[in-house]
Amino acid sequence: MNIALGPPSIGRLGQIESARRVARAVAQPSPSRIYPKRRWLPESETRGRAKTSWPYKNSDVVSQFVSGPSYVDRARAVYDASAAQYVRFVGLEISPATEGPVDRSLLTAFVELVSSAGNGRVADIGCGPGRVAALLARHGFDVVGIDPSAALLDLARHAHPSIVFELGQLNALPVANGALVGAVCWYSIMYTPPSHMDELCFELSRAMAPGGWVLLAFPAGSGEALHRDDAFGTKLPLTTYLHDPNDVRERLTTSGMEIHVTTIREAELEHEMTPQAFIIARRTSDLGPLVSPTTPRLSG
Repeated sequence: MNIALGPPSIGRLGQIESARRVARAVAQPSPSRIYPKRRWLPESETRGRAKTSWPYKNSDVVSQFVSGPSYVDRARAVYDASAAQYVRFVGLEISPATEGPVDRSLLTAFVELVSSAGNGRVADIGCGPGRVAALLARHGFDVVGIDPSAALLDLARHAHPSIVFELGQLNALPVANGALVGAVCWYSIMYTPPSHMDELCFELSRAMAPGGWVLLAFPAGSGEALHRDDAFGTKLPLTTYLHDPNDVRERLTTSGMEIHVTTIREAELEHEMTPQAFIIARRTSDLGPLVSPTTPRLSG
């Protein structure tokens, strides 16, 4: 499905009541106060310019703001410092407050596809407080949630004590080759620079069993980056990347995946400023475990 992509957004933050079980809050500011409306300039006006009209101090549009392992460290530091606040906004469960009807229907479709793939473990990669992991567990899957933020994992374990949660990152998953029959990256690839997406996709392919299914969700763009010097009030920097769906499709295919579904919907929720992309892919059965030579390795 090919459509024109609009301006980027930062993520999928909302307010839902269930967050109070973990993070007590008296006041919960709306996402529009955290991410104020922005005036997006066309590419012809921004080419060669660093500054934009975004209402963020020292915000720059760059093709790649960080590289190497520092992008993982930056995201980890921000979410370790703001875990309780983040959970107050995004909640502990998949909800209409943070996911639209199309989003939830694709999660349902993914559940049906994985159910037909045979027995095995399903991973919520970049799980945060375990929202997708909880949904998967309710459908009877053997679920593991993986995230680089120890603080978010603590909240996830408290909220979902029957689910296993492990420390790990997208480009170095703590699982053995072919151990997963399903994996969801629900708005977690947005912190990976485009130049490192090959590592991420090869790592996913390594971890997937032949015939296993992968679902990726992310705010769509053309590879732009949004840098914030003070993410979530932590005084720490964070860069978000708006990946091109066609580029993600190509990288998944190169890593040994077959694209099954690509869906792009327009922004519809209060906190969204860009179309949202969803890709379901299947690990091909005629290839052995693929390993990118640049991918770090953890023992499985």
